[in-house]
Amino acid sequence: MMRKVFVFICLFISLFILTGCSLRKKAISFDEFQSITTSSNYHFLDVTEQFSYDKRIKKAGLAATSVWQVEFYIFDSKDSADAMFQSNVKSFKEAKGSTSFEEKINMFNYKTYALTTNAQYMYVCRVDNTVAYSRVPVEYRDKVMKYMEKIGY
Repeated sequence: MMRKVFVFICLFISLFILTGCSLRKKAISFDEFQSITTSSNYHFLDVTEQFSYDKRIKKAGLAATSVWQVEFYIFDSKDSADAMFQSNVKSFKEAKGSTSFEEKINMFNYKTYALTTNAQYMYVCRVDNTVAYSRVPVEYRDKVMKYMEKIGY
């Protein structure tokens, strides 16, 4: 019995290492967000000044096309970022219809929540003191998911 448990643990660790899985995500900097956005041929906008009233938001930017956008925020603390994350999750759930699909992850330094309805795809991810957010027509779901993957969120 002990040998089976040991073999199972070894297989699990090997699979974990081979797939490159990580229990943690790396928060990107504002400059990295800008660089990835522009190198992906998307429009980048620094919208930090629009949030000057909110001292918790240190930087804010957009990655945009003519039909969808991803918002990126750097907060003064993990708690501030988590408050925004929770606020977005609540907003998404209020938009939930009778037909929807939810996905959520809560790991060491990050959380994600995604909701797909008949009409919209909504995604928010908090990594440490940063948040990436998007709410788009469902037909752009794959493009947004691919971009979020590119930035590591």
